[in-house]
Amino acid sequence: MWAEIGGYDESLFSNEDYDFNHRVRQSGRLVMLATDIRSQYGARPTIVALGRQYFRYGFWKTQMLKKSPAALRLRQVLPVLLLPWIGVTAVLAFTMTGGITIAAAALYPALIAAAVVQMTATHGDARLLAPAFAVILVQHSAWSAGFWHGLFYPPHRPS
Repeated sequence: MWAEIGGYDESLFSNEDYDFNHRVRQSGRLVMLATDIRSQYGARPTIVALGRQYFRYGFWKTQMLKKSPAALRLRQVLPVLLLPWIGVTAVLAFTMTGGITIAAAALYPALIAAAVVQMTATHGDARLLAPAFAVILVQHSAWSAGFWHGLFYPPHRPS
C-alpha cells in the first residue's frame, strides 16, 4: 500500500506525514493510529526557536497545498487569516475610529484567549495562562507568516 500511495513526498521538508495521510484518506483507506506506541518529544528551547519551527511548518504547508488544495482543514484557516487580519486592522486603525476598529483589533486575541482559558482550565493551572497565550500567539503568527511566504517564494531546503 505504501508504494501504491506514493510514500512520503521527499520534496517536502515538513508536512510530508500530513501529505501522506491525506493521500491515504483520498484513496479511501483509513489512517490507523497505534495507541500503544510511546515517544518522547523535545520542546524547542526558546520562543524564537518555536517561531522558526512554526514558520517552517506554515511554509511547507503551502507547498503541500499547491499540489493538494483540498488538504486544508478548517482548524488551519484561522492561522492563515492572521496576517491579513493584522493588515485589515492596521488599515482600520488609520482610517476609522471607534467600535469597529476596537472590535477588529480584539477579535483574534480574544479567540486565542478563549482557547487558552479552555486549555488551562482543563489542566487546572492558572499559571499557564500567560505562557500559553504567548506560545499560541507565536505559533499562529509564525505559521501564518510562513504560509504566506510560501505562496510567493519557491521552496528551498534549509541549510
